[in-house]
Amino acid sequence: MLVDVMHIISSSLQGPVIVVLIALVVAMVAIVGMLIAEVFTERRYFKLSVPQLVDDVHASSDVEQVVMESGMLRRQKNGLIELLKHPNATPVERESMAVNIVAQEQAIYDNRIKVTDLIAKIAPMLGLMGTLIPLGPGIVGIGEGDTELLAESLLIAFDTTVLGLVVAAVALLVSTIRKAWYAKYATSFEAACECVLEAANEGAVASSVSGVSRPATGSAAPGSVGASMSAAPASAAPGATASASAAVRSSATGGESQGGFSTTSGVSASATPGTVPPAYPPSAPAGMQQSANAGNMGAPRTADGGMR
Repeated sequence: MLVDVMHIISSSLQGPVIVVLIALVVAMVAIVGMLIAEVFTERRYFKLSVPQLVDDVHASSDVEQVVMESGMLRRQKNGLIELLKHPNATPVERESMAVNIVAQEQAIYDNRIKVTDLIAKIAPMLGLMGTLIPLGPGIVGIGEGDTELLAESLLIAFDTTVLGLVVAAVALLVSTIRKAWYAKYATSFEAACECVLEAANEGAVASSVSGVSRPATGSAAPGSVGASMSAAPASAAPGATASASAAVRSSATGGESQGGFSTTSGVSASATPGTVPPAYPPSAPAGMQQSANAGNMGAPRTADGGMR
């Protein structure tokens, strides 16, 4: 009873096995056509030079234009441009996006290779099944003297075996060729993605630094200037300090009335006794020169009229 059930199941699988083998043959014809199309599309247009891309990215301020003019495929260019469209992203977020883009590109290659790898593994199994299933009735025909049934069974067995082996061999060849191509594509695209990622991070840092506000110069009040001048080192000569304070205050007041220069004479008078403040330059205001002369009237003079 069980033997009959098993015989029925195995005999019923002969038709589906042959149908699947024929479907695999059709699929392999389509895959070979796609491989030829890749030669004239991706293989032809993928001319990416990673060193040239690195030089162009560092030499140009428009990274997006450099990506568009590179030798990458269209979907690869779109992925890198999408990476550049998020200037407010943090470096960690931008790196996660780059990893996702590379993973998507790798998934495309893996899916193509998986199909041919699966066919290369399944086709020999189906060929073996197509060989063994018809041999049962052929052996029975030998016992009954039915050579015609035996010949028919052997013909089906050989045909399915050859068909399965041919499909597996072609699928294995396509997988090997694609793996060599896609390994180069993936390595180059990953290097390009890292280059564009670094350029995007540098651009984000540069724009953030340029956006920081800087304090305006030249807006300090005159009092602050006088305060800074009043903090002169103690080792400086008292007369020089008084002269510098007078010059700063005179530039701050800018030609005010005589009352504005009374402070200058006070500063000169507050210097250490016995020191003679330097004379004002000819370009000083007349009032300041008079104030200085008035402060020096009491100083002793030499025989030639100069002050000691």
